Amino acid sequence: MALTGTLDGKPLAQGQQAQTGSPWPDAKTAASRQPPAAAVVTLPAEIDVSNDGLVEDELTSALDDGPAVLVADGTRTTFCASAGVGALIRVHHRAKAAGTQLRVAASPAVRRIFDLTGADLVLDTYPGLADALAGRACTVRHVTWRPPAPSGSATTER
Repeated sequence: MALTGTLDGKPLAQGQQAQTGSPWPDAKTAASRQPPAAAVVTLPAEIDVSNDGLVEDELTSALDDGPAVLVADGTRTTFCASAGVGALIRVHHRAKAAGTQLRVAASPAVRRIFDLTGADLVLDTYPGLADALAGRACTVRHVTWRPPAPSGSATTER
């Protein structure tokens, strides 16, 4: 598809193509249509199978404007079922393909769910909205689970 319009203020000759890569013929129009630096979508109090599709649709719709960063604000979200985790991971992959970074500002309860499911290994999570907007990530804490010692003794040799 050839771009029509002007190149450096001069009309394009027949068959000549502009080399700007922009769909807008002049820089003033292109500058006024710059994508937003960040978009924020507030998540509901609970995300489960009843609303995970709506959450995914809202976040995906926010990608249409082409923001550099998309923040899913789940700081007031108290529960996120596996359906919600799956929706956030799918949006993460769509955002990555679109050149957008998805950041999830999550409450402690939701960060715990991400930790238990391993979603925190995929999603960029933040403790608050301001941290997500500034790019100050959560401190990652990995804990290795060890089963308790058999009852009756602290150490048992067999």
